[in-house]
Amino acid sequence: MAVRDEMIGGSVGGWVAVGAAFVVWLSAYVGWRRHTTPRLPSPAPDGTTPGPESPAVVSLLINRWKRSPDAPVAVLHDLVDRGHLVLSPAGAVSLIDGIDDDLRDYERLVLARVRDVSGDQVPLGALAFRNPAHASAFSRRFAAAVLAEARAAGLSQPRVNRTARTVGTLLAAAAGLAAARAVPHSVGVGIFVFVVLAVISWHDLGDHATPAGRAAAARWLAVRSGPPAYGIALGRTPASFSLGLGDRNLVWSSTGGSWHRVRVHYPRTRFWHGRTTPELLAGAGGFLVGAAAVHYALGRWFPAAVVAVALATAGAYILVRALGDVSSTRTVTGEVIWRESWKVHQGSDDAPDRPWLDHLVLDEGAGSAEVWGLPLPPAEPCADGDVVTISVRPWTRRVRTVTTVSVRDS
Repeated sequence: MAVRDEMIGGSVGGWVAVGAAFVVWLSAYVGWRRHTTPRLPSPAPDGTTPGPESPAVVSLLINRWKRSPDAPVAVLHDLVDRGHLVLSPAGAVSLIDGIDDDLRDYERLVLARVRDVSGDQVPLGALAFRNPAHASAFSRRFAAAVLAEARAAGLSQPRVNRTARTVGTLLAAAAGLAAARAVPHSVGVGIFVFVVLAVISWHDLGDHATPAGRAAAARWLAVRSGPPAYGIALGRTPASFSLGLGDRNLVWSSTGGSWHRVRVHYPRTRFWHGRTTPELLAGAGGFLVGAAAVHYALGRWFPAAVVAVALATAGAYILVRALGDVSSTRTVTGEVIWRESWKVHQGSDDAPDRPWLDHLVLDEGAGSAEVWGLPLPPAEPCADGDVVTISVRPWTRRVRTVTTVSVRDS
């Protein structure tokens, strides 16, 4: 007790130093964040000539360095204006081969998306992605390419630059040293304080405008009219389609040789969806055993009887449906038009969530489609556009086998 009192009493000055060092670090950190927060400048005077920036870079400048879902759409319209794509009056786009030279990286991504969808006349709505992972990857690659161009043009710079990291590290070291001195014989406390504050100081906060970037944004904010690509980039012309994730309830498909939309019917998620027959039988047995246990433990007491009957009914229902599901296996053949995560095993602090079942939607050419549960990892890729034959259990919606009929041309 005496030793502890001596540590507390003798370290008051040290803890004051720790508090002062932390306040200095926090003030510098908050001040730097406020100083570098992206803000829109006032529009330039009317009549100001805009700069040479592409629609994608313009979208970045006037959206405070946030990703805009309209930026890829603006790029596509710009490619149409420059003759790399043809857009029909009906709203279908097609490629012009052999003129891909001198394109920016993000323009190549948009052209690649049109090429991947394939077809002579692709409806603009069909360019939306049918797989969440593919949509996210496209968005990340597109945003990184646009940001790289803005930095190369001197319009964008990291919010956390070398100066900020150096100052943050030095102030973190000062706070860590003060903490180490405040707690006798405990260098670990000082190291911990230093590491935490240094990691926060080095954390990437994105980009913000350089003086040239603010001037360019001001010029573009003064623009009132222009080509459709820049109207979309500036938010003055609404985008009629998206190059992000499509509508999961109404999915575009080219099955049968012509583009059409397929209405997808999603079931209410039940615990038996995706389960194997042994799992269902074990679950049914658990309900029945529970019903018996309640009956024998509590006898004919009315509330206990109600619980026992409910458990027995649930167990019998699952048992009958599971056995019936085994004898009613279906075979479905169609094009994979949608796939996304459905069920996951909940993780912990040490392990992330682990998906174990995907939604799988096949277009059989009927105009509507059902959702099946694809266990992970699948035996076959089941990639977007592939034609596959699956055997399924209708009640559990579990896919038992997958056979690839044809792979989509890439």
